[in-house]
Amino acid sequence: MAFQTEFNFTKCFSSGGDELRQREGEKLLKQKSASLAFNVKDMFEILRHKESRICRGCDDTFPTQGSQVSSIDKIASVHWFTATPDPSMSYFKPFVFTPNPQVSPHTESPAEPKREHRLYKLHAESVIKTNNKNLSKIFRDMENEQLAKTSEFMNKYETGQATLEELNNLMHVCVENEIKLY
Repeated sequence: MAFQTEFNFTKCFSSGGDELRQREGEKLLKQKSASLAFNVKDMFEILRHKESRICRGCDDTFPTQGSQVSSIDKIASVHWFTATPDPSMSYFKPFVFTPNPQVSPHTESPAEPKREHRLYKLHAESVIKTNNKNLSKIFRDMENEQLAKTSEFMNKYETGQATLEELNNLMHVCVENEIKLY
């Protein structure tokens, strides 16, 4: 079957309002990067921005399903995933491609039609039922701890004092700790 028009991703997969979100995102990126000290934490804040509709909550008709920020580096890149909806209430967990990365079974996508893994379901239920601000603070503390540990590790790795194998369980441990909170 031949298509007569060019494929338009936005028309096929958007609920509308993306132009506004894009303009707001550009504005936030410009503000956050004005000092030339833009970092992954700044990007987390942008992805959590509700007023711009960049972040849409679990109760939205088209909620944000998950968020990712990647810090690309010649030596080793770190990819930060929420693996959960509504980044304003989520925890960005680090993942590094290592020789033998361990993935938590709680983030494996099931074969069911909605394909929501256990972590996703627990998080969504928690956010919808409780809108627990205390949990959000705990997540920020965990996230800040991981940012510091990851930065410290990268400094050691660059000087040959650490190996990537030490990070095989990084995201797995973060997911397991998050599951315990639910």
